[in-house]
Amino acid sequence: MAEDLTIDISKLDDEICSQPQHFYSASIGVANATSARDKAKDDLSRFDSDTYIKLKSEYADDGKKVTEAHLTNEVQGHVNRPIEELRQAEEDLAEAIAKRDALHQRASMLKALVELVVSNHYTTDSYGDNRKAVAAARKKLTE
Repeated sequence: MAEDLTIDISKLDDEICSQPQHFYSASIGVANATSARDKAKDDLSRFDSDTYIKLKSEYADDGKKVTEAHLTNEVQGHVNRPIEELRQAEEDLAEAIAKRDALHQRASMLKALVELVVSNHYTTDSYGDNRKAVAAARKKLTE
């Protein structure tokens, strides 16, 4: 992911051209993660109701009477795996959204960099010199 966010100022034209593809890929990732999360929610709901019905039927076959609260509590003991799958799907979705948002920010940074280059604020040649000067100034401050 980090390589998608890095901007090589010496290849600014390539970076601009590749930005839409990076953003598209991230958006597809969000769509897929949303779908996976929704499926995990449905699976949990289905598992929950199937387990409830199964347990209720088992108690009825044994002739045991059981309260709704007892059944609900027992069902909760069986749904650990589907709950964990839902949590993982939600985490994956949050990560996909963060990546898409970061790529959106990258687009803004590309625009700002282009404006700086066009206005001759700095060029790729002076960029390295400025970096050295800033590093030297920081070194003096820390000494």
